[in-house]
Amino acid sequence: MILSIILSLITISIIDIIFLRIPNWLNIILFLNALSYVIWYDLGQYYLGSIIGLGIFLIGYIMSKGSLGEGDIKLIPSLGLLIGFPGILNLILYSSLLSLTIFNFNKKRKAQVLPFAPFLSVVFIFLFILQSSSF
Repeated sequence: MILSIILSLITISIIDIIFLRIPNWLNIILFLNALSYVIWYDLGQYYLGSIIGLGIFLIGYIMSKGSLGEGDIKLIPSLGLLIGFPGILNLILYSSLLSLTIFNFNKKRKAQVLPFAPFLSVVFIFLFILQSSSF
């Protein structure tokens, strides 16, 4: 199960880097995998992570006037479902910091669009491993 989630995130990241979009069918597969993974746990904190992550990204989408990709908005509920609350807050914070760091080191940043899914994926895998090892 975890391997399929990681492989889905790697695929999503590669597609986002190349095409600057995330196919809906990949988001659906990831969400169903996430749901089947957490169904055996206390769902409260996991649903809360999903809802809070989606809320934060929707507010970011509205405030940025569409600069945040719609695929990222569809991706974050799956990640929130897997990492729960308050893990989703760490995921968003560290992914944002990592992407800003990369963006600031990029020489041609004025005309470049930065895909966000790879940052979410890398930080998610790191946090998920940390969270899993603490149980």
